[in-house]
Amino acid sequence: MNFDNVTDAVWTATAIMAYNEYLRGIRSKSLSVANFYFKQPDILKEAKNICNNDVQNARTSQWYNACSP
Repeated sequence: MNFDNVTDAVWTATAIMAYNEYLRGIRSKSLSVANFYFKQPDILKEAKNICNNDVQNARTSQWYNACSP
């Protein structure tokens, strides 16, 4: 599944990363909230994998660091 909307790709990439971390935590019996802090470059890389358009750093920063409605 690929997205045309960059914002959707950034949010979905972060959700995928959270889900994968949750599964790792459950399997290893070491689920910790500390493992759910993701680095911006990692989110950017994942978003680029699922987006048809160019995901720029500024877009990731806008949604990653901003309080959005």
